[in-house]
Amino acid sequence: MKRVLTLILATAMILAVSGCSNSTPAPSATSSSAGASKPAGTAESSAASSSAPTWKPDKPIDFICQSSAGGGSDLMARTIGSIMNTKGIIDQPFVVQNLTGSGGVQAFNYTQKQAGNPYVMQTVNSAFFVAPITGNIDKNYKDYTTLAVIGTDPNVLCAPADSPYNTIEDVVEAAKADPKGLSICIGNAGSSGSACSIIFEGAAGIEMTQVPFEGGGDGLTAVMGSQVDFSWQNIGEVVGPVESGLMKVIAIAAEERSDAFPDVPTFKELGYDVVYEVPRGIVGPPDMPPEAVAFYTDALEKLNTTDEWQKNYIEANFIFPRFAVGNEALQIFDEFYNDTYNIFDKIGLAVH
Repeated sequence: MKRVLTLILATAMILAVSGCSNSTPAPSATSSSAGASKPAGTAESSAASSSAPTWKPDKPIDFICQSSAGGGSDLMARTIGSIMNTKGIIDQPFVVQNLTGSGGVQAFNYTQKQAGNPYVMQTVNSAFFVAPITGNIDKNYKDYTTLAVIGTDPNVLCAPADSPYNTIEDVVEAAKADPKGLSICIGNAGSSGSACSIIFEGAAGIEMTQVPFEGGGDGLTAVMGSQVDFSWQNIGEVVGPVESGLMKVIAIAAEERSDAFPDVPTFKELGYDVVYEVPRGIVGPPDMPPEAVAFYTDALEKLNTTDEWQKNYIEANFIFPRFAVGNEALQIFDEFYNDTYNIFDKIGLAVH
């Protein structure tokens, strides 16, 4: 298990990347014209040609992030920018912009409006797929330029350290005795937490009171402060708090256990088919020029082979490694979108 020191060092490194803003950034100049784990460092395909890319950025790159500072997507964006720059893969700085309104929709709309712009990229989380399914945005993942999937990230069910609930059996028993009497943080309405709650409550035959928060960092604060009984969080977000005795993990929504918490069972082991491994990905605006796509996919492949990326992000945050670019990444998006659509369609929330 990676220790708190590892996370502190990684965080210190990524803070060197350009700052964040919670307001809409000024648009950059526009040029003409998303399963089974794979070994770390292995690409499923490459959109880049065998020759070196003919284009490269000559000014800063806006990295749009739909979650608040400190959340999983924010950490991913800042780590990518830091390592790209320190390793000389991309010379231009990355300016991370945290656009958190409407459960990510503000960020997705902003990137959509940057059609053809080679100086904008966007982090991907579950809300990127859920928002069009539930009708909160009129474009879906196919309307963006798919660049890469860098891994998958399951959620864990957490509780405050002093919670009386220690097992899934405790949770289910209490929820059945008092329907909607237990509260659970789901992130925002289109987050992976909302999907996990839908699956878990359906599988267990229970109802809980779902409490939305804008980002993973906000939810983490809520559960550590006992504002809610439970929370869905990414693994990397909770390692430090668990080791510090501030919270505990009850179960993981994945096909297999995580090295972060080897003693924590999966829901499937406990008899509940709750699996939801979110692809962590990167997209560009619609119609990103092909030469820019070739450059960025080549750069992301180089990033994936660095020890710094594997140790300071993939391993430090216990991401399940699965790397792909271009069409192979889009196939992963297809699979995840279809699975997510089925989840929301079963409860009548899928409108598209």
